Amino acid sequence: MQLLTLLPLFASLALGAPAVSETLSSITSATLGGVRYCNNVGYKGPCEGGVYSRNLCYDVTPEFNDRISAFSVDQGTSCTVYQDYRCKGNKRTIGFPGNGDLRNIGFNDIISSFICTW
Repeated sequence: MQLLTLLPLFASLALGAPAVSETLSSITSATLGGVRYCNNVGYKGPCEGGVYSRNLCYDVTPEFNDRISAFSVDQGTSCTVYQDYRCKGNKRTIGFPGNGDLRNIGFNDIISSFICTW
């Protein structure tokens, strides 16, 4: 998922004011990053994801806890995935474009939380 898909929404919220939409674009690029994860190798569903704030820990939903087999991130983004909730326990770092087979890094069906930077 690319951040550019959110820019039209922000622009419409700005009620057509170009200066505001440019500001929102800058804020979005600086503070949000796209992540997608799937329960099956090769990014096969079910999948979940979204746009997340930088340097905040996110717990995955119960449907994905200890079931994630593929994890992708937007260009320029790097995420650390954790074995336990609240970004604790064993961890691995995943950079762009992600990893479509977490067995390769010994982290298949283990992820419970993640934190991203860029």
